[in-house]
Amino acid sequence: MYAFHEKDRGLKAEITGLIRFERGDLAYLAHWHHEIEVTLVEAGVLVLGGNGVVCSLEAGSVAFFGSGSIHHYGLSPGSRAKVLMFPATFLGQGVWPDTGRSFFFVQPGHELAAELRSLFLHLYEEGGRMAPGTDLIVKGLAGVLCGTALRSQASFPGSARQDLLPLARLRESLDYLHAHFTEPVDLKILADRAHLSYHHFSRLLHEGLGLGFKEYLNRLRIHEAERLLADSECNVTEAAFASGFQSLSAFHRAYRKLRGHSPGHCHLPENQYYARGIGEL
Repeated sequence: MYAFHEKDRGLKAEITGLIRFERGDLAYLAHWHHEIEVTLVEAGVLVLGGNGVVCSLEAGSVAFFGSGSIHHYGLSPGSRAKVLMFPATFLGQGVWPDTGRSFFFVQPGHELAAELRSLFLHLYEEGGRMAPGTDLIVKGLAGVLCGTALRSQASFPGSARQDLLPLARLRESLDYLHAHFTEPVDLKILADRAHLSYHHFSRLLHEGLGLGFKEYLNRLRIHEAERLLADSECNVTEAAFASGFQSLSAFHRAYRKLRGHSPGHCHLPENQYYARGIGEL
């Protein structure tokens, strides 16, 4: 699965392998990718979760997501954050998450918070330069940032060491769901594919997504319907069925629950929800 930041917003690395961006009200559905992701909260309170752990981080906090971790950002009005993404190969082979937890965060009161924030901002700034040696400096700074965090990770809150087999099955289930959400799909299909019991898989999926299966599926379908309405000449009924809803009434109910109003106006190209990106809440 590609990160929503790459697949749906078309962000490209400014130098080899590094993606950086700044957003207000950052909000993304649960996803995973091979890149390491580091987020600095600059203003407000940002709700985020990784591998079943959900937290609210205040300004000055830094969150680390290892390669392959399943994570999401909850809608946090008034928040602002900077995000860095880079390949795990920046750190060498077998460095992360093999040597530690795949998600943890550092809050402002921690003795290393100021140092990690400074390293993050230095890396973020350097990543925007196009100068001789930038590539080497960026990889070096990424190593120092993550190495400093990993050295003291035992003192940071976050997820426990992950059981890799259920995590791998959950990632495969997410990949399948994103490839087939416009088709008839239910929780039993995913549980069978993961070779897990229905109830065990339901709990595992809810922890990973931060949402129930049905709500997550409906959000994927609503985002797809908004994309169709913004990018094509299809009407609401056609978009509803093409995005996977089995009836127009089911689409209207799900849309109103998520957006707070009917989908009648969302065909406009400037639709604010579609403009936020397919993976965003």
